Amino acid sequence: WMDLQMRHSDIKLGLQDIGKIRMGCYWTAQRLAKAGLIPKMYIERCPFCNKNTPETIEHMLIECFRWNSIRHETTIFNIPRLYRTVTIDQSTDNQALNQGRNIMVDKLLGGESKETRSLLAQSRDRYSPYMKEIETGRFMNGIRVVRTLILDRVECSPTPLNQYPVVSDNNLSF
Repeated sequence: WMDLQMRHSDIKLGLQDIGKIRMGCYWTAQRLAKAGLIPKMYIERCPFCNKNTPETIEHMLIECFRWNSIRHETTIFNIPRLYRTVTIDQSTDNQALNQGRNIMVDKLLGGESKETRSLLAQSRDRYSPYMKEIETGRFMNGIRVVRTLILDRVECSPTPLNQYPVVSDNNLSF
């Protein structure tokens, strides 16, 4: 993704988000709630679509209807028909659907797993793995501002997620 950032500076922040997701550093609402940075109710509820499903990477990239228009503009060709027509519930105990969802997320993030790379090598898609990553970067870039505003609205702490408190002369400031 770092090489792509230089070639596609217009979606640099979205591509950085893909890097954070790959490294396990991206803060979903579920992760923020578990850390106590937003209300605990968001451990099991998406603050963006208000569905009783946690905001995980999979939910954000594939299912959350709040992002449907942005998803349609950026990644619709990479999401199989199954995911465009059926919302998979976290409570679904169908291993094949969940495995398919995980493979789809890997493809959207650039095909990181061996299984996904194998599928991409056999694929007759007109899109390269990099094109999928670029489209996902556009999607992440497109949801960035609204997502931040919504998270700031539900946040418990007065500290924005991108700032740390500074202590000077026994005064706490941001």
